[in-house]
Amino acid sequence: LALRESGRSGRAAHSPGSAAGAAALPRAGLVALGDALAADESLGVSDAASTRGITTAASEAAAAAAAAAAPDPLGPGARVVGWSAAAEAAHMAGDAAVALQHARGALKAFGALGWGSTNKGSARGHERRVRIVAAEALLSIGRGREATAALGALNDATESPRTLRGLAMCLDGGEGSSRSGREGRVAALKRAASLAPNAPRPLAELGWAMLRNGGDGSGARATRLLERAAELTAGEGSVPPDVAAKSGVARWTEAGDAGEAALESCARGRGPNTAHASLLAAAAVRGPFRALAFAYLARMYDVAADARRAEKCRSRALSLDPADPIAGPDECAARGDDHAYVARTCRDALRAEPRCLWAAVRLAPAASRLGDHEAAVSALQTVLRSVPDSSAAWEALGAAYDALNRHSAALKAYGRAIDIERERGLLGSGSTTNSIDDPGGGVFASVRSGRIMHRMGAVRESIAAYEHALAVAPGH
Repeated sequence: LALRESGRSGRAAHSPGSAAGAAALPRAGLVALGDALAADESLGVSDAASTRGITTAASEAAAAAAAAAAPDPLGPGARVVGWSAAAEAAHMAGDAAVALQHARGALKAFGALGWGSTNKGSARGHERRVRIVAAEALLSIGRGREATAALGALNDATESPRTLRGLAMCLDGGEGSSRSGREGRVAALKRAASLAPNAPRPLAELGWAMLRNGGDGSGARATRLLERAAELTAGEGSVPPDVAAKSGVARWTEAGDAGEAALESCARGRGPNTAHASLLAAAAVRGPFRALAFAYLARMYDVAADARRAEKCRSRALSLDPADPIAGPDECAARGDDHAYVARTCRDALRAEPRCLWAAVRLAPAASRLGDHEAAVSALQTVLRSVPDSSAAWEALGAAYDALNRHSAALKAYGRAIDIERERGLLGSGSTTNSIDDPGGGVFASVRSGRIMHRMGAVRESIAAYEHALAVAPGH
């Protein structure tokens, strides 16, 4: 009934994230639908078991009476529509695991239905939509390879904006991803947008991908695309919260690209079609972009000199997502002198996301200043799993081991830092200087290695380490 009232009867599946679709089936309705489908499955199992157990006329009569009183099982078509609707609704609600489970139920129902009807083409289109939902759910729960394979097969069969968008999402376009991955994501989204120029979702994802890639004018380009996506979805009643959040971030970035005066004007701007209005709209709705909206609202209030609201918004963002990559670093910067507070904030983030890079980078120095060198070692190991060629992280790890009197481990870490700097020098990509304040080139690692080896009695090796440091920075 909820689907009929929302105008979605007969169209169980549609692109996730549409404004009306997100509210098409309330949580209670989704649970009820899932329960009904599960009960129908149980009914089929119990019917089969009872049929096998009939041996007498009396038991046959009892079974007939029970069957008359029992609810009618769903027909094959009803099972297909029911499981498909449940899968799509769960996917929209952000419950990817349940969406995948329901999509499997739908595909099982498709198999039982067969292709004997005259509606073969429509049925195949319906099955394709369910397979797309299943692939998107796989991606959401971190099973990227399976999602890529499933979407690739679907796109090879029939190229569509949604399969292209799904493949683009499989390419990690975030921080730390390769340049080719980011460019591939943008290319796939451009192709999706060209196939359906009036479809809001590819436009929104393309704008967001361009914004994350950065570059001159990225804020302005992203804003135009996201504004167009918002216009196309506004007819459904309201702009989807993720599009609103992305629009707010794009407007803020565009203002920042234009200079300090434009940024301050943007921070104080209120009313329709402002960054503030878009972010407020996104912050008011539950969803994965709510923390991002609060984090950028905090930045706006900071620029507008409203410290109280900025602090409240950052706190709200971190309560929603302790690993938020905007609110977390901003909060650490705001409380930089309070090393204990910074360490707590970073530990909360790492508990929520064990590979949270910004938290590990900030926890290491905070823990060292508090004398917790074991925590610094653990944080730096997390950093190096993400950026194994960071000579600065290897030097810091060596210093942490040194503080724990674990000299062999310290020498290995310092040695790795020196090797990385040497490789950069050979490739011409190093940043070696002769400045005493910032000698670069692994000088710190060489000096500390020389000190450790001197204390261990390895005088010749100690001299070699100091000579290496002086060769890089003669005035050190």
